[in-house]
Amino acid sequence: RMYGRGTEDDKNGIVVAMYALKVAKDENLPLARQFKLLIDTTEETSGDAIPYYFERNPTPDYNLALDGGYPVVIAEKGYGTVMASFTKRPASGKGAEIVNLTGGLATNQIPTTSVATLISDNPAQLAKHLQQAGAKYV
Repeated sequence: RMYGRGTEDDKNGIVVAMYALKVAKDENLPLARQFKLLIDTTEETSGDAIPYYFERNPTPDYNLALDGGYPVVIAEKGYGTVMASFTKRPASGKGAEIVNLTGGLATNQIPTTSVATLISDNPAQLAKHLQQAGAKYV
């Protein structure tokens, strides 16, 4: 069993490939070709890792692209996206304002951390309200 971010997607194929290469090595299987496992960690963002590699290394004669597939993948059968947009307006200095918001690098990625920076004319009241809303949500 694998647990962690991305294990239901491409990371399962990476682990399976690593174990297959380990078995080939441990069993001293005679191989007609050399195997290299290339892992692109920029798949959901820039996608520039593999082109970067090939700018510096020869293209192999053969390749196999791994991706998650049933029955190894059991949870990736659909997903939803919620997009929100807000019009920017001048600050009034009253109430609370979100002045910065960060999250993941891609829309289909659950961020490790997401931070909202707020300013308020009454920080103690805002903190109390957010704590209550968080407790209610949980």
